[in-house]
Amino acid sequence: MNRKPHLFVEKITPVEFCGQTFAWKLDASIFELPFETEPTSGKDHDFKKCKKCQESLKTIEEFLTKKFKGTITKAGFPLCCAQHANLTKLPKFLENKIHYDRVPTWVAQKVIFTNNHILNHIKRENWYAEVIEYIDYTIASFGQMPKEAGEPLYLSDYFAYVLELLGRPPIPKDKKDKLQSYIEGFSRPSEDRAVDLQELATTYQKWLEIFPFDLSYFKGLRQHYEKALPILTGAPITNHYLGTAKIRLHTKESLIDVLIDLTNDFITRLNGLTLYEKGQLTEPLKLQMELILEERRTKCRKIGYHIVEEDETTRYAKMLSEWLNDEIAFIERITPIIENLPEQPIVKFDDNTTRIIKAFNEYGFQEFLRKSYFDPNKIYDLIAENSGREFLPYTICLLNELAYIDYFMKEYVKTKEKAYKIFGEILNADPRRIRGNINVLNPRSNENPSQYTSGSYTETIKKKLKEIKQDGI
Repeated sequence: MNRKPHLFVEKITPVEFCGQTFAWKLDASIFELPFETEPTSGKDHDFKKCKKCQESLKTIEEFLTKKFKGTITKAGFPLCCAQHANLTKLPKFLENKIHYDRVPTWVAQKVIFTNNHILNHIKRENWYAEVIEYIDYTIASFGQMPKEAGEPLYLSDYFAYVLELLGRPPIPKDKKDKLQSYIEGFSRPSEDRAVDLQELATTYQKWLEIFPFDLSYFKGLRQHYEKALPILTGAPITNHYLGTAKIRLHTKESLIDVLIDLTNDFITRLNGLTLYEKGQLTEPLKLQMELILEERRTKCRKIGYHIVEEDETTRYAKMLSEWLNDEIAFIERITPIIENLPEQPIVKFDDNTTRIIKAFNEYGFQEFLRKSYFDPNKIYDLIAENSGREFLPYTICLLNELAYIDYFMKEYVKTKEKAYKIFGEILNADPRRIRGNINVLNPRSNENPSQYTSGSYTETIKKKLKEIKQDGI
């Protein structure tokens, strides 16, 4: 179809997800001229031969034509109302004003065509999909009005006439009620229009931050779900009359329902019982340690100690009391496990490498490696084996392939600049070199790979990590 909508953009806003722009939100209005529709045919009804249809067609056309031209008490289009009068300020409308002269005839035809289509499809198995597809096509044919210019001309009249014809036999009541509900839905605020993409992205990101992907149970799942933003409720639906596809976005509430179901699916399928039944619960102490640490991490970093009390003194005291009780319980639970876990001392390296390893371990590096099923000492060996001029880019590439850089930025800093500064202090390098060697690992980066050479070690490090990777649960 040769449709020519005119877009009036007021504002363009980036939609962020995980620190990256994944979409752009347009605040805009659209002006599109109405167009004529084509009737469909069928064996059950022919509006051309139906006397009532022809009478209705004539009556509707006469009424809308009179309404369009105006009466003694009311002006014609576009001065019929304050909103449509705003069209006189729009050059695109003024250039095409004569186009609207045919709208009364078109709308009368669209009412009869819709009724004809319904009567010819109401007995079919897929009647509902066939009918609403044609109704959607007809609604689109009314065109679009820009902001503050009212609804498409006579769209409400179209709805009223179609609903009136639905009340006539031989349409079964249950089917009539379903179509009536669909048509009346257009007079209510659209959920799609109310959807805020940034709100959906933020809601999903909060779930990613809360869900304990670092546990052995869910090993390997984070990467997949960080790349999948489930904002669509299903596959696109094609309208064969318009030749377009329509997709429906989640609302915040429906997305939360999806995430609740997904969370329930994870924790009921992946748990200690299923591991035991499969003979995969081979390191229970290690897993117990993971669970205790994750429980404490969730309380401290994701839930917190927010007490609702009118008196602030009581609120502070209760917060501290709850925290102290949790700390005592945490130490009591973790002490016997630590005493029974085999020690993994840092192998003796040169002083600088030892200092770097100890510094990273203060930011959870050793614990991260264990949870990722790497022997920390073997990773320390990789850090130590390249202590020359290329130590910095090599180490940055290694930390990136381990996914430790992402972990560090999520768990220990609020900004990337802070991360570059800390990495610079640990690796004895300027933060700009740190940033360049991290950014260059992103294929979309504009950093100079001849200046920041961390990417040249990617394949080598991937191969070495594959060789030393421990078998996961």
